[in-house]
Amino acid sequence: MAIKYKVVAQKQPGVKGGGQTKYYARICNRKKVSLKQIAEEIESATIIHHVDFHAINQALLNWIPKHLLEGNSVWLTDLGTFTVSLTSKPSDSPEKVSAADIIKVNVQFRPSPEFKQKLLNVKFEKVS
Repeated sequence: MAIKYKVVAQKQPGVKGGGQTKYYARICNRKKVSLKQIAEEIESATIIHHVDFHAINQALLNWIPKHLLEGNSVWLTDLGTFTVSLTSKPSDSPEKVSAADIIKVNVQFRPSPEFKQKLLNVKFEKVS
């Protein structure tokens, strides 16, 4: 299986008049795979019933945010680590920084080395 990509033209950002056009590869034709589909695939390949899979997923949905909201990282062994990051407004001095300066909170996922290893043999297919 290959990841499909297309070629897109893009002008140089910040250059008056757009600058020179450059061409870049961009992933295309992404389809969403549902949790139901993954549960069915796991059920057909293991002894885990799809109902058990959904129960585990629901538990993760409850517990991962709880731990992230406590300021912890959540390490899922061979899968990777979830962490919270934030974006804030700049201040002129450390004393002026407060929680009111925090603009948004993001969840970041850092894949484990085992997870990254699975993606090493990626193949690409150019589409028009």
